[in-house]
Amino acid sequence: LLGCIAVHQMDYQTAEHHLEKAAFSGLKAQDLGITIMHLANINLRNKQKEKGLLWIAEAKKIPLPARQQSILKNLEKELHQIK
Repeated sequence: LLGCIAVHQMDYQTAEHHLEKAAFSGLKAQDLGITIMHLANINLRNKQKEKGLLWIAEAKKIPLPARQQSILKNLEKELHQIK
């Protein structure tokens, strides 16, 4: 919850910290998918290609709804465009 609030406030460093803790705390698959989307998006904003792609790879290991899969594919495409 704190990570989502920090994302909304555009405090990406704090958001990343809280979301990473949440990602390793045993969330349900759908909640984990949302958390990973936020983390990948933060890394895209910070132009951290490798770290963002690692989160995308983690997301591919869990069953996600089609909507989340679509968003992750778009994030992956944008991360690959970072030089």
